[in-house]
Amino acid sequence: MIGLQTRPTAADRPEAGPDPGPVTVAITGLLAPREFPTAREAGAAAWTILRAQPIGWCQAEAFREFLCDGLAERLDQFLQRASEVNLAFTMDGEPRLVTITRATA
Repeated sequence: MIGLQTRPTAADRPEAGPDPGPVTVAITGLLAPREFPTAREAGAAAWTILRAQPIGWCQAEAFREFLCDGLAERLDQFLQRASEVNLAFTMDGEPRLVTITRATA
């Protein structure tokens, strides 16, 4: 029998590298813009919301990979080049967007 294996996530181990926090996260139709003190906390909150949605296994797995494992380093790199990170997905036939930006003071 083949079982589903899971890898440790950011919540299971210390984060390496810089954290660009605080950051703001918004998810179209699911989460109004909300500020988090660290990228790790923002990713965990976004993942908690997204994994409960009917977005399909492939989309859920892609979001888990991006939002959990090494998020702080990845966001720091992206936000050095652009003012925001946008991750698109479809749910219930509607386009949605996860937007992550540096929080403004």
